[in-house]
Parts: sequence; structure tokens; C-alpha cells
Amino acid sequence: MTTSPSSLSRQAVSVAGYMAFGSSIQPDILTRFAGPDWVLIWANAMVIIHMVPAYQVYAQPTLAFIEERHARWAKAPAWSRGWKLRIPLRSFYVVAVCIIAICLPFFNDIVGLIGALGFWPTTVFFPVECWIRVYNPDKRKRFWLRVLNIACGILTLAAMVGSIQLIVVDSSGYSFFD
Repeated sequence: MTTSPSSLSRQAVSVAGYMAFGSSIQPDILTRFAGPDWVLIWANAMVIIHMVPAYQVYAQPTLAFIEERHARWAKAPAWSRGWKLRIPLRSFYVVAVCIIAICLPFFNDIVGLIGALGFWPTTVFFPVECWIRVYNPDKRKRFWLRVLNIACGILTLAAMVGSIQLIVVDSSGYSFFD
């Protein structure tokens, strides 16, 4: 239920964008528009304001895993605990991801693949299974929840295939430092 409004609004924007521009849309839709510079600057600022917190949310599991493993490590020096580890680690992580994004012009395709991989398990399967275990619904509701799980799993597989196809197509003519 909580992802339905977000999913519906994103789907509406996607359909409207496809109806307006067709399949010739650029990965960065803002490059398609011509108009007052302040509007494009403002739109790009809104994208950054949206992406920075999202980036932090998606990076948290990775960073928490690394920090937890480091804290458990018996040989870790005392000076490398807490913020003394977090600032350099998180800064290095951001720089590394930015370098990868710069080196790979088809980075959007890779992000699409990662999004496809993460959609079904985190957004559908896990919450639905938790709800089933907590509330123990009747057989009819359980059946439809399983149908939803299977349908979203198939949708995820289709998105993964599409993302892999885009990576293959976009990377076929790519070479480093040309």
C-alpha cells in the first residue's frame, strides 16, 4: 500500500513522457528542453535535492556492513572507530562511485539493472511475506498476495533482461580513453 501512490505517479510520468517524446528520449530528460536557463538550473537542483538523500538511503546498508565488520575486527586500532572511520570511508565510497559513473557512459543502464535486482525482493517479496506471517490472512488473501509476488517477480526478471540488453548495446561501441 505504501508504494502504490509513488509507483502510480512514476508510471504516469513515464507514460506521459513516452507519449510526448517517444522512444528517442535521452537518459537525461532535461537535456531535451530548451527554455530559460533558470528553469533548467532549478530543475537540476531539484534532481540533486532528490538524489542525495536517496543515494544515502541506498548506500547505508553497504556502509553499515563495512563499519560493523570493522568494529568487530579485534585488530582495529582505537583511533579508527566512530567518525574517524565514517568520514574517510563515506568520502571514499562517494568518490569511487563518481569515478565509476564518469568512466562508464552507460552507467544509467547499470543503475537500471541494480534497480531491477532490488525491486522485487525489497519492495514486494519481503513486505508481503512479513505481512502474511504477522497477520495470517485467510487462504483467498494469501493466494492473491502470492499472485502479486509472482507477477512482480516476473516483472523484475523482464526488467533485468531489458537492462542487460541495454548494457550490451551501449557498451558494444565503448572503449576507455577514446
